[in-house]
Amino acid sequence: MIAQETGNRLVQAAVAQAIIWLVCLVEAAICDTAWGGPFTIVLSFILKFALGSLAVVIAWAMGFLLRLPRVRSWWLAIGHRSLLLSTFALAVMVFASLIGLRTVDPVSGYRMMPFSAWFLCLVGIAFPIVNLPKRHERVV
Repeated sequence: MIAQETGNRLVQAAVAQAIIWLVCLVEAAICDTAWGGPFTIVLSFILKFALGSLAVVIAWAMGFLLRLPRVRSWWLAIGHRSLLLSTFALAVMVFASLIGLRTVDPVSGYRMMPFSAWFLCLVGIAFPIVNLPKRHERVV
């Protein structure tokens, strides 16, 4: 049963990785408005992929906290509504300019969020997807 649960979480982690990569691609298309040459563009996508993967791994590791009995019962009670956490993190990324998180870098011309806020949003998007409760699970 533990192997099956781990396998399911790895599939969910792959789905989260694909969603994070899609979010990073769309964000790059919208916010990376300056041309720094092909090296800058390629390196930007490599770093976004690596940091997105790190966010998924951190979200997966944080899921071990959900094995604590009280936390697990609370998480299972929330159910699929936990995906609203992903929606909230995505909304912060989308509306970052309006809430003052995204500013224009004077050197590169890129519209950037502070790294910590951007990375927390990625973890916030990935965490509910990687640790999505199953309907048939029950509190032990």
